[in-house]
Amino acid sequence: MSRFNDLADYILHNQSRPGGTSGTYSSGSEAEDIPEALVELPEDYLDKKKNTNVAIKLHELGPRMRMKLVKIEENFCRGNVVFHKYIKLDRGEIKKQMDALKSKRELKASRKKLQEANIKKK
Repeated sequence: MSRFNDLADYILHNQSRPGGTSGTYSSGSEAEDIPEALVELPEDYLDKKKNTNVAIKLHELGPRMRMKLVKIEENFCRGNVVFHKYIKLDRGEIKKQMDALKSKRELKASRKKLQEANIKKK
């Protein structure tokens, strides 16, 4: 396993990928064929000296996804909604929502105190 970069390389080791390669570059100098793949090091890094050109090789790890922001909450799945892409509230509705959250929190705190008191009685 130590000679593989990740689990996919281990699984696909003997299988051919499209293009006739087995999970590697088609040539040893493929990254050097693209001029944008070479960068100059601004400082010493590992065994490479400053101002030397090194090739950057990118490996895709998973599917590409496009994500859009839909909702922002103050707490995880239980707080005030700060932003929602599809639901627009006016000031009155926001105040009602805040009051409802406040009353729920107060009710929860009072129930917790009552439960702690009952536990102490036992």
